[in-house]
Amino acid sequence: MDDVYRTTLNKVQLMMGTGSITLNEAIDLATRDFLDKGINCIVYADGRRVNIADYVRMALRTTSTRATLQGAAKRFAELGYDTVLISQYGGCSKTCEPWQGKVYIDDVFTVWNGERSGDFGKSNYCDKWFMLLSVAIRGGLFHPNCRHTMGQYIEGLTKIPQPIPAEKIREQRELEEKQRAMERKIRALKRKVEGTQDEKKVKEYKRKLREEQGKLREFIKEHDDVLRRDYSREKIYSGKGEPKQTAPRTEEAPVKATDTESKNPVPTNKEPNIPQPDNNVSEPENNVSKPDNNENTMNFVRPEPVKTV
Repeated sequence: MDDVYRTTLNKVQLMMGTGSITLNEAIDLATRDFLDKGINCIVYADGRRVNIADYVRMALRTTSTRATLQGAAKRFAELGYDTVLISQYGGCSKTCEPWQGKVYIDDVFTVWNGERSGDFGKSNYCDKWFMLLSVAIRGGLFHPNCRHTMGQYIEGLTKIPQPIPAEKIREQRELEEKQRAMERKIRALKRKVEGTQDEKKVKEYKRKLREEQGKLREFIKEHDDVLRRDYSREKIYSGKGEPKQTAPRTEEAPVKATDTESKNPVPTNKEPNIPQPDNNVSEPENNVSKPDNNENTMNFVRPEPVKTV
């Protein structure tokens, strides 16, 4: 089973790395391959079940981030710079929050032989001391699903942004967590619509589905300064791995063709759906265990499945 897992992910990672497919296309392709082989979720040692589409999204995003970081570091080193600036954004995980928006000596993605003192290193080009990037990574920076990026830092030229207030980060993180919960509820209702034979139950689930979609639309409209609608997180897959199409809307429950607030099309008869993954499936979490304290090592954690269902 490990061979199936590695072969499937390695294939789409290669295609995504060459630019032939996008992240969302890679997620669809890998999910289809897994479902064709009868794998619809991942079960961890603690019993937590993760939907295969969510797991694939996490794995591909993590490997894509790693490749981007390695490419950027190589370019910086060729220019003679060993200092990097980590991006910052509101809503980042508690794991990354202490490390974002700061300058580090890159001793992870490149071979760095500068002067060290504890957790700090002396830059070879500007003779100033900065914390080592390996320290931040051991503390949780660049964990699976991490959205941080790494930019070049040039002393005296690069402007370090003002830190985002902790309260603002917490508020946005809570908003994003609520959005993820609403998306899970929508997916669960779509699975019930597809897996139910009783026509009365189907109509009831469709009614609840429209209600939840409306709630999500209004929630994002209320917080459109920090949130956006991501339809790829609302779709489900059929047993054959294809995004599931919903039945056409009836006259009893008309739905607008577009979202007038976001100007984005609202899926109607093209809305993807899937049956059957367990409704208790959760999404991969941003906060993960810290890697071992091995200096100069990029300890990305990509959880291996313990068993598949």
